Amino acid sequence: MGFDIRMPIGMLFTLFGILLIGYGAATRGSAMYAEHSLGLNMNLRWGVALLAFWLVTDPGGSATWIKVNVLFNLRDAAEAIITFVKGVFNG
Repeated sequence: MGFDIRMPIGMLFTLFGILLIGYGAATRGSAMYAEHSLGLNMNLRWGVALLAFWLVTDPGGSATWIKVNVLFNLRDAAEAIITFVKGVFNG
C-alpha cells in the first residue's frame, strides 16, 4: 500500500489534543485565561476539538482504540470489583 501521510498527521493532531487537554486541565482557573481569552479555557476546548477531529476523521481507528484500550480496561476493573465484593461477602 505504501506510505500514507494521513496516519502520522492524524497522530500528531491527536497527541497535540491530548497535550492541550492536559495543560488546560492543569491550569483551570488560572488568571491567564481572564487576561488573554475572555475567561475561557481555550487550551482545554481546542484539545477536545482536536480529539473530536480524530474521532470524526478516523472512525475505524478510533473505535478500535477505544474498544481495545478503554473497554477492556473497564471490563478488567469491573471483574476486579466483583471479585473483591465476592471476597468480602463470602468470607
